[in-house]
Amino acid sequence: AVVSTQSTGARPDGADKLVWEEEDWVWADGTTLDQNSYQNWMTRRKSDDQIQPDMWRVDDDHQTAARIFRKIKEGESSGIWDDTFKSKLHPFICKFNVPVHYIVFPELKKWHDAKADCERRGFYFAKIRNKAENDLLVEAIKRVYDGERHNKKFHHENWIWVGATDLKNSGDFEFYDGEPIKFSIPWARKQHDNKKTKKQGSQDYAAVSRWGEWDDSYGNDWNRPYACQCNPHGVAINKEMEEANAAWEKEVQRRNSVKNKRKEEKEAKKKARKEARQAKKDARKERRKKKKEMKQKKKEERRQRKKEKSQQKAKKKADRKAKKAERKDKKKAKKAERKKAKEDKKEAKKEAKRCQEKQQKKRS
Repeated sequence: AVVSTQSTGARPDGADKLVWEEEDWVWADGTTLDQNSYQNWMTRRKSDDQIQPDMWRVDDDHQTAARIFRKIKEGESSGIWDDTFKSKLHPFICKFNVPVHYIVFPELKKWHDAKADCERRGFYFAKIRNKAENDLLVEAIKRVYDGERHNKKFHHENWIWVGATDLKNSGDFEFYDGEPIKFSIPWARKQHDNKKTKKQGSQDYAAVSRWGEWDDSYGNDWNRPYACQCNPHGVAINKEMEEANAAWEKEVQRRNSVKNKRKEEKEAKKKARKEARQAKKDARKERRKKKKEMKQKKKEERRQRKKEKSQQKAKKKADRKAKKAERKDKKKAKKAERKKAKEDKKEAKKEAKRCQEKQQKKRS
């Protein structure tokens, strides 16, 4: 509500009161106040007589602006209307010319500070319960930012904090008060990735881009704009929103089906490539095995031939040795025979000589 924080004090010299009719008051858009309009002008406490608007004048300045009092002391009423000078400084309230559910604040804050600021303003940290509300948030963002956005996709001013987090269960986003998110979140490509760093921790807080995609981010480290909402229970869903939500969920199913199909095809291709690589590997292994066996066989054959050759050589050597020994034995035997024959001949000569000598002795 609009409140007055200053007192007008005593009427200054030269102040004058002018008769003023309520129907002469108009709203800023030109709409007039009439007998059917809501009004709550100030009245006397005892008599309940209306005393405002009184349209006091100081010099050429008149009280041509309205303000609303807030309750300051016990027993006082809040929401009382009063006329005052336009030069007075007061807080103010705006009326949106479009249906408003989300309000986006461009001030850059961390996630927890954004939540606290929404509550300080009397709002609620933004919850997005379906695709229709997601689209409403994008419309609210457009009312704050023009169509241009930063070229760098993840520039902080391209993303608006909302009241979703996965602090309770990593990877499973819910609203800050524990309410589950029941619709298919339109995550940006390759999100949510839940990255972690020693300095920034993990990406446990959700932000929505100017174009409606979601991202998980470092809420304790990054400063971004943020969104609040007026009604904690969300927007009343009409038929058009229901159709939009149903179309989105159907589109998500189609995308997931395509994604799963591509994943299956990718897995099948990966499996086929793996099997082909394994087949090639097995073929190479088999060739190496056969080559090794062949090499081993040739080596064994060479060893066998070498062994046989060695055996043949040993045999020939043994045969030569045996023949040599045989020749030697024969030679030795012949030598012994010749020696014996010689000795026998010599002995025979000796015997003949003795016989001859013996015969000579007999003759003589």
